Amino acid sequence: MTLYWRLPVSVTVISPWAIPGDEAAGTGQDIRLARDAKKRLILPGTHVKGHLRAALEAMAEETHIARSRIAELLGSESSARGPDWTDANVPHRGSVSVGDLAICACTPEPPATGSDAPWVGDPAVRIEIDEDLGSVREGNLLFVECPFSFGTEVTFAGDILLRASEDAAKTRELIARAAERVFAIGGMKSVGYGRVKPGSWKIGAPAAVRPADAEPTAARLTIEWQIDRPFLVNASRESGNLVIGDEIIPGGAIKGALAALMARSTIAPEQLSAIRISHAFPASDSAPTAWRRPIPLSISIASGSAWCHLLGDVETKREPHRFQGDWKEAERAAVKTALGWPDVEPEKAGRSRTAIDAETLGARYIDEDQAVASAVAGQEGGQLFSAIAVRPGGHRWVGEIAGDAAVLQQVLAIAKIGIPWLGKTQAIITATSWQPAAAASVLEPGSYYNLCLITEAALLNPEDLRKGTTLFDAYASTLARLGLKLERSFTREELRGGYLALRYPPESGGYSPWLVTLPGSVLRVSVEDAALAAQVLAHGLPPADCYSEDWQRTPFLRENGYGQVCHDLVDHATLARGLSLKGAGT
Repeated sequence: MTLYWRLPVSVTVISPWAIPGDEAAGTGQDIRLARDAKKRLILPGTHVKGHLRAALEAMAEETHIARSRIAELLGSESSARGPDWTDANVPHRGSVSVGDLAICACTPEPPATGSDAPWVGDPAVRIEIDEDLGSVREGNLLFVECPFSFGTEVTFAGDILLRASEDAAKTRELIARAAERVFAIGGMKSVGYGRVKPGSWKIGAPAAVRPADAEPTAARLTIEWQIDRPFLVNASRESGNLVIGDEIIPGGAIKGALAALMARSTIAPEQLSAIRISHAFPASDSAPTAWRRPIPLSISIASGSAWCHLLGDVETKREPHRFQGDWKEAERAAVKTALGWPDVEPEKAGRSRTAIDAETLGARYIDEDQAVASAVAGQEGGQLFSAIAVRPGGHRWVGEIAGDAAVLQQVLAIAKIGIPWLGKTQAIITATSWQPAAAASVLEPGSYYNLCLITEAALLNPEDLRKGTTLFDAYASTLARLGLKLERSFTREELRGGYLALRYPPESGGYSPWLVTLPGSVLRVSVEDAALAAQVLAHGLPPADCYSEDWQRTPFLRENGYGQVCHDLVDHATLARGLSLKGAGT
């Protein structure tokens, strides 16, 4: 069974070129060239893909290819998906993924080569002349990093991936024809930057990527993942054209990438849907047991100590308690240090991109009508977008996967090879190791458990709240059907609108956001039905019973990683007596 096709690709660029990276420019530089996590110079995959799209659009203008075929290959813009707003928010992903092309050779050779090469050189200088004064126009002096002498031929290589449904030979030929039309890349092409050596585009023969050999496995596993490039998932929009990705990878994102490979497998869609893939949490390679976890909302700071209120009220004489909403970052870090939690914060990398005009081969600008619509929506004009993605270097991601053992066996045979098309950067996520998960606790009726949410959950029925039901009673109602009695709680809720509410409307008849309970919310419960409660500890909290269990209608399913809980994430009894923060950064 072919999972996908891999096409090796290479191209030679004649120095200089100008593709800014995410690193700050050093002294005497305005533009520092793009590099990957290994510090190798790269041509970003999104940039190469943009040029291929522009070339294909030019071919469509000449009737060499249908525009619908471009959408099949590279995906379609949301504005081109029809008037139905629900359909406009369903991803229409293409069948082609272009990875970063990394430097592999240059002629003549520099003094040092390889991933640790300094790639140093004098910066190239650009100026604009003031016509009246005959000197440099103020503010128009630009220093561009130039690691190689002008005219040096620098070769970059990487891979293009095709979905298994593609006719690999014909698609390769089409990509090769499009690449021949890409004569220059990067910025400042009009003054000779980024020239592509004629005839240097090489698109290799397609190689089939197939699953690994299947191995017997348990029905519930802990699993470690690695990602091959900066990734952008579960992003939040910080401004009109800036999005910031989350370090935690939703289980639904992993399952969605996996589903794209299952068309030719023996796993039925309903079988894949039933598999539970948890969120994947970043863990430091230098601290094997450390992973990113939320601080329980029941913890406060007072009198130089951290206190937990889940077991009962705590009083301090000298000052009032301050909960997380009133903490400063230094205090949050101090609590983590006192709890013995190492800081697990992967680095982030920023990349900007712009749509390319097929006629001018420069940046595309929106027309007047689109500009008005963007202004109304509070967005910036033009088509420049910036994304802050997560760099995976120095980290792995940990989670769980559970379900029918026979199905898991096939899933792991695929995950071991690598699952492409993860998130906006179309990263490849690979399962590097797995082992049977710890056995679930044996529950006794009447026993108490302190559950901390580590992922979001849709536990509340909005209709109950509209009728005046208190938050405590609303949570108690949800937990009662799971064999649990709510004794005490510290929770925080937020509305989730935008994309999620548009693609998965929680209520019919118009736009309405989801009401979710946030990670760090803690619920002290007693067991009434041991069998039902054991399912919660093993698999998490399901959505409120007012929501469908169909993933196409409800995004917050525990099968997709939502509602995950940890029992006794911290020692609540010790914290109830106070945990000193002295020496922990306060």
